[in-house]
Order: sequence, then C-alpha cells, then structure tokens
Amino acid sequence: MGGKHNKCCCNVSCQLGDDDFNRANSADPGPLWHIVSGTGIIVGNTIEVDGVVATTICHPTRYENGSWIIRMKLIDVRSADYYEIGAGNPLSSDYRIQWVPSDKDTINEKITIRVYDGSVWKEYAQTWTASADTVEVTACYQPGAILHGDVGIVPGVDACIPLDPHDNCYADGGDEIGNFFFTRGRFDDWVYETTIIDEKTCLPCQCFCYIYSVPLDLEEWSCYPDILTLTLELMSGGDCVELDDMTIAMTAGNLSGGDGWPEKKSWYSDVLTCTIPTTASYTFILDCTTVETGDGYWFLALSLRIGDAAYLPSSTVFQWEDTTGSIGYVSNTTRLPDPRESNCVPLDLSYPNMKINSVFGPCGPPGNFGYFPFCCDASGQPNGCYASSPTILFRVRVTI
Repeated sequence: MGGKHNKCCCNVSCQLGDDDFNRANSADPGPLWHIVSGTGIIVGNTIEVDGVVATTICHPTRYENGSWIIRMKLIDVRSADYYEIGAGNPLSSDYRIQWVPSDKDTINEKITIRVYDGSVWKEYAQTWTASADTVEVTACYQPGAILHGDVGIVPGVDACIPLDPHDNCYADGGDEIGNFFFTRGRFDDWVYETTIIDEKTCLPCQCFCYIYSVPLDLEEWSCYPDILTLTLELMSGGDCVELDDMTIAMTAGNLSGGDGWPEKKSWYSDVLTCTIPTTASYTFILDCTTVETGDGYWFLALSLRIGDAAYLPSSTVFQWEDTTGSIGYVSNTTRLPDPRESNCVPLDLSYPNMKINSVFGPCGPPGNFGYFPFCCDASGQPNGCYASSPTILFRVRVTI
C-alpha cells in the first residue's frame, strides 16, 4: 500500500501553481487547463465545470509520486447540487472527492464530504458555518497513503489508497496534463502544492506512517487502516508467559474505537481486565504524532498510551520503563515507537520496554509477603512470589 524510496536533495518549492480565474468570460478555461471531456468555462472570474477538466501543470520529474494538496473555494453553494474533483490520471482514475450541500438556507446547514477510493465511498456530514455563499475547502492526494477532503473544519474524510498506479504527468493527445482534475461545480482561488512524500520540506496529508532516515538515505510510507493489530512479545524476565504473543485489535475512532470518526486520528483496544492477582482494567490507545530523534530519523507515527477503562492514562497494570536516554520514552504511560526497530513498509511499529507491574501481598508460608506481577493468569492463581518487584519487560508491536 505504501512507498519506499531513496531521494536526493534539491532546491525545491512546494507550490506547483495557482489560478484565481480572473479573466474574461470564455469557453476556453486558459493555458493552465485542458478539457478532456465536457465543458470548463470561465464565468464571473470563476471556473464552472461539467465534465473532466485537468490541470496542465505536471509535477517536476523529481516529484515522482505526483502527490498534491489543493485549496480552493466552492462558489454558489446554496444553489448547487454537488461539487466534485478527481485525483490521478484524468483519463482513467476513479478517485473522487465530493462536497454535497444540504439543509440550505437554514441555521443547520450541512455539507457532506464524500471520498471514493476506487471501490467504496466514505462520507461525513459536516456543519457548514460560512455565512456567505462560498465555502473554502481542502483536499489532498498521496499515493500509497491518503485521499482526503474537508471544509476547513475537523473532521474531514480520509480513505486509504495504494501506491500504484501513480505518476507525476500524463498526456491527452499531444498535451501534457497533471493529476488533478475538476469534474463538476463552480470553483475559485485554486492553489496547488506538492506534499511531504515528494519533498520532505512540504506539508503532509493527514495521518499516515512516514519515516525519513538520513543515515539510511531512506524514505517510506503507508496508510494506517481502520483496524490495526497490537502484539505483546516477552523481552526479559522469564515470567508472564501467558501474555507472550497476545494479540489485541485496535479500532480507529475519536473518543473510542468504532465511533465513526472519518479521519485517521486514534485507535483503541477494547477494555481488557486482569483478575489475577487483583481485578484491574486496562486499555491501549494509539495517537497520531510526530517523532524526531537526534540520529537522523523523522517519523509520522503513532504514540502508544496505556489507559484504564475510561481510556485515561493509567499505570496500574503496565507502564513504560524509564531508561535514561531511551528513544521514544515520553512518560510511564506513553511511548513513541523506536524508529530503529520500526518500518512503514510493511507496517511494523516497535515499542520496547513495557513493564508488568506487581501487587504486594501474602505469599509462601503464613505471615510472609511478596510481589505478584499482573500476568492475568487464566488458571486463577497468582503468578510468582517475589521478594522485590520483578522487572518483566515486553515489546509491543503494531502491525496490520
């Protein structure tokens, strides 16, 4: 689903082009546009499209993925049925982003954002807060990662898309065309930029796995799907084998898993419960974040939090061991992935040194006390009896 590339450094610009459409009314949309089918007319210093009208701006050769972010205005929103743009090859791509106004001229106006990934539509009805008949929107296209649309308010709508097919320029007859195109609606003030997967200094498109390694001269990325798998791997301590190779499903959401949030933001486990050595609930939460380390790694990744039944930070059952100088340690409840052990292609994020906590209580002969680790033993018996709190460490891995 993602990309893996080696890249050189160049003096570059993120902006590819722009058009304010401020010119005389015409059936010819101008030199920045090529009519593949239908019509694209300049009217009232805007462009009105019904068909396929592609930009003639191709990405420079060094921007081999053809990624983009566009910003523009939707015009005459209260009288329009819908607006639509496309991404990829204007002659064949079926990637689409739509904005569909509804409840027009009321205080509860909505715009439904719809994103088509080539097989299914994803959508979300967003409140329309503009007082005028114009709405500013953003969309972005990153092959191997995300197709996204919004109205400038969180949330927008994300869909995962594969890396192929992709290119940075196409042709229709003897004319070169880029990989953005209008298909329906009236638009204004269009701005066209490339993204981080084509140039590291440019903006990313939403939340996706991205790693840039200076020492390895490596860049790779992939999409985070709605369901991820978290696996516990015993590192050291020789106990709590009951948890070794345990897998836990992580489901996308905003405040909880599966709550319908349409953007890539967070992932949640179900609430899990240990009854041995004492009853305690725990959860895992993944949040989109940026990881930068001093040894040349730059990461768009997922931080991993340990929570309780309410998804609040908790170190009752597990905690991250605080090791001096440890890459990725944030707090005893939050850790970033170690980029030296992690990959985006295939997706494999590594979080080492999760410590199993213990409970102090009676064990051994009457009157003796010791420490029981939270191994959640299915046999119903406390696991171990230690004179001091043991150091039992797990590595947590996140994969598809």
